[in-house]
Amino acid sequence: MKTITDNFIDLTLLPDSAKQQVMDFYNFLLNKYTKKVRKKKKNEILEQLLPKKVRNFKPLTREEIYGG
Repeated sequence: MKTITDNFIDLTLLPDSAKQQVMDFYNFLLNKYTKKVRKKKKNEILEQLLPKKVRNFKPLTREEIYGG
C-alpha cells in the first residue's frame, strides 16, 4: 500500500474510464483546497480606503432618548 508521502500514483493499472474519474476527482480537490489569489483592481482598493456614503439621518432629541 502506498503512503501519503509518495509523489505519484500508478494509473496504468486502471481502465481508461477509471483514470478519467481519478483525474476529475484530483482536479476537484485541487480547486477546493488550493488558495485562489485574486488581484484587486485599483478602483476596488480605493473604494475600501475612501469614506463610505451614508444615508441622511435625523438626530434623536433629548426627549426621544430619555423619554421626557
